Amino acid sequence: MCSPEPMRYRVLLVEDDHFMAQDLADQLSAMGVNVVGPVSTVADALVLAGRTDKLDGAVLDIKLGGQFVFPVVDYLAARGVPVVFATGYSRQRIDSRYWHIPHFQKPYVVADVLNALVRIGSQR
Repeated sequence: MCSPEPMRYRVLLVEDDHFMAQDLADQLSAMGVNVVGPVSTVADALVLAGRTDKLDGAVLDIKLGGQFVFPVVDYLAARGVPVVFATGYSRQRIDSRYWHIPHFQKPYVVADVLNALVRIGSQR
């Protein structure tokens, strides 16, 4: 596994299921990640991303309370922040504009999600 430098790798976490969000945040923190969030709405994700100077990546659920997360993806892409999807949605249900983004369908292995973010970030 690629290991980020402890507590220097900052990841925005966007997940609307409270228990999943807390579990993911706990696991990422245990791997040395500084978790920003979690937040559960597109609006809150955009506000938090806008207030956070440095983000090394983002883990995003696809649908938050009935709203797709794509505005957050577009905002983060414009800032050069790598993202991965961690979702219950299959790839076929995602808008084809976003098929290039690594996709992890629940249940997933958190280490795989983090490795994908680190790999994408190192390619930039």
